[in-house]
Amino acid sequence: MPPERGLPSVPRGLSRDLTLFLQAILRVLSSLCGLGPGTEKTRAVRVSEERAAGTVAAPLSAAAVKTRHIEDGAITSAKLADGSVTEKKLAPSSVTERALAGGAVTGEVLAAECVTPDKLAGVTLATGIEGRAGDGDAVLMGEWYGEPCVSVLGFSVPVGDGGILNVGIKNLREEGGVWVFDAVAHTSDADEETGAQTARTGQILWRASGIRRATDEPAG
Repeated sequence: MPPERGLPSVPRGLSRDLTLFLQAILRVLSSLCGLGPGTEKTRAVRVSEERAAGTVAAPLSAAAVKTRHIEDGAITSAKLADGSVTEKKLAPSSVTERALAGGAVTGEVLAAECVTPDKLAGVTLATGIEGRAGDGDAVLMGEWYGEPCVSVLGFSVPVGDGGILNVGIKNLREEGGVWVFDAVAHTSDADEETGAQTARTGQILWRASGIRRATDEPAG
């Protein structure tokens, strides 16, 4: 007898009463095994047979495919239909800096005019500030994202004959979230007869570049 869903079928040629009796036994056994009409097991068997025959694909339940089930590189741009991933389908904060590969966002990838000044926060663009400071002054430059680049643009210091000029930025540091540096602007003149050192002080013009956290004006 050919198998039918795991159970032998009723052979032809039997009397009607015997056929009905055997079919009743089959229904009882199917019910005991959870294979009654409309049960989950029955549907699973039917779908399994249809898939084996290549006639239908089994539907996926909700949340059946999770991130851990997808291999790295399995979903590529070539496999995604145009417009399949839209802003409305992305959860808030689903695309973060940690989710992007290094160099993933470049000028060529960005659409024309997609990044405009009105979309940028006020502190995201690099900026520069300038100021004057006297020799030995501790200059407060405010809060910055990372260490700012500080340089000397010019100076005004009296220099005598044989004097040694000292101009620059010293001890750039962060104190309580505020970046500070010490200004250096002086000359050291040596007296040939007495060997005494005479210091003459002046001022420097400085400039700091980077990304600021605050818009407060620099001290100095």
